[in-house]
Amino acid sequence: MPLVSVIIPNYNHASFLQERLDAVFNQTFQDFEVILLDDASTDESSVLLKSYENHPKVSKLVVNTQNSGTPFVQWKRGIEMANGAYIWIAESDDINDKEFLSELVPILESDNQAGIAFSAIEKRSKSTSEVYRPMQSPTIEGEMALRDHMITGNLIINASGALFKKDLVKVDAIQAITQYRMCGDWHLWSSILSQSNANFVNKPLTTYRIHEGASTNQLFDNPNYYKEGVSVSRVVVKFLGDQGKDKYRAVTKWRTKINSSPLSD
Repeated sequence: MPLVSVIIPNYNHASFLQERLDAVFNQTFQDFEVILLDDASTDESSVLLKSYENHPKVSKLVVNTQNSGTPFVQWKRGIEMANGAYIWIAESDDINDKEFLSELVPILESDNQAGIAFSAIEKRSKSTSEVYRPMQSPTIEGEMALRDHMITGNLIINASGALFKKDLVKVDAIQAITQYRMCGDWHLWSSILSQSNANFVNKPLTTYRIHEGASTNQLFDNPNYYKEGVSVSRVVVKFLGDQGKDKYRAVTKWRTKINSSPLSD
């Protein structure tokens, strides 16, 4: 069995796919399988993906005939297919340093309390580039991560920068994420952090592309983001014991967040 399952969910990212695939197959750490998923793309994605069907690292290729309506249905499918102890959801429009797995796998292998290991990310557009570091410490306890970050924000904003333990993915959590279009990752990370800690590598081992087709474009202009975000907050509060102080913290933070958003105009 491979140690890592790399899930590459794709929808209409044909122009980025070759670079994404190269970044995965050329990892210096090579004990992995690749699961290729296409959600009924209307570009040439499926042609490229099918050309890799017999690649020795590719264990499964699934090309949908009908779009699932949310990327998290594909996440669920990939996780259920995965054979590895660790899962990397390598988004099809992102790329990663060749040392990504070599840096993160040993962390999860050596720390029984760590459920997620993630890296700093480079946010890159055609004209700009900046490194995003959500924390400085190499570790954070799960409860602290939930209370200080996940109540009203996602500590791990880019799935391509995270590696997590499959055995911490609960059946109810993997089913719940399919109800989201934007915040399913936030829900999943919260569930894992309710059982474990997170470890952070302060190196930009992941590059997140900012482009016209990116799913997070105009995120804070979308009312559904706030609806889904509040839903995740309720879940996080329950993970923390449903205490009044955490409910108050969540309500106060969301009120401030919404009042300062474009929706308040």
